[in-house]
Amino acid sequence: MRFSHREYAGGGASAPVWRCKLCGALTRDTARAREEQPAQRRSRQRAPVDEGPPENPVLDPEIARRLLDGRSEER
Repeated sequence: MRFSHREYAGGGASAPVWRCKLCGALTRDTARAREEQPAQRRSRQRAPVDEGPPENPVLDPEIARRLLDGRSEER
C-alpha cells in the first residue's frame, strides 16, 4: 500500500487514502481533524538558496560560456 491522497470528510476533517501497488484497490483510513493529524516532514530536502546551483561536471567552462552567450561556433 502507498499513500495516494487525502479526502475531505466534512467538518474540517480529512482521511488519508491508500492505493494497493499490485491491484490498485483504494483503502480509506479514519478521518481526523487537522490538529489530530500527525506532523509530516518534507520528503525532499532542498539546498539553501545561498549555496547556488549544483555543479555540472558534464559542461566544461568553454561550453558553459557559449551557452550563456547564446551562440554556438559549431554551425
